[in-house]
Amino acid sequence: MRPWTDSHTQIVTLLKLFLPLVALAILSSLFIFSRAIDPEAAIPYATVDVADRLREPKVTDAEYAGMADDGSAISISVAVAVPDGGSGGTAKLVTARITSKQGDLTEVLANELAYNDKNAALTGGVEIRNSGYDLKTEAMDLVMDRISLTSRGEVRGTGPLGNLTAGKMRLTVSDETARDYLLVFNSGVHLIYQPLN
Repeated sequence: MRPWTDSHTQIVTLLKLFLPLVALAILSSLFIFSRAIDPEAAIPYATVDVADRLREPKVTDAEYAGMADDGSAISISVAVAVPDGGSGGTAKLVTARITSKQGDLTEVLANELAYNDKNAALTGGVEIRNSGYDLKTEAMDLVMDRISLTSRGEVRGTGPLGNLTAGKMRLTVSDETARDYLLVFNSGVHLIYQPLN
């Protein structure tokens, strides 16, 4: 048993000397072979143009969520938002989702948005989706404290009954129930009825 114990002791003693030397060699190679740091080089994962942000402050991939006075939940997401220095600004590539107390969802998509405290103007082509309706118009006005969405001109699209054209459209919360949405078409309404199969 003694020869084995002696050889084991010798191996352990050698490892106690050898392993710290290997660790020291590895650490020193990190400093010897490391690359020089170029302070002028851009951070490789930085994709923001800092000079552009300083010239024109903006926010990308912004989201807003809140509750209207009538209890409707509203959320708005935009690709780019540019504040005007006050309580308003402009935005591009807008998606707004409005959910009534009953859970009815209205989705509004627009290319551009100009907003202030409680009002927003959606322009550049607007699409509205609500309860089987898929409608398009050029511009709409949105009042956010008590949900009211009004087109500025002609509306075209499809609904549960068929193809629809109207001079104007308005989506509001019903005064009677204060819970449901009321969708009104006026100023010359044309409906091409398409019965369900």
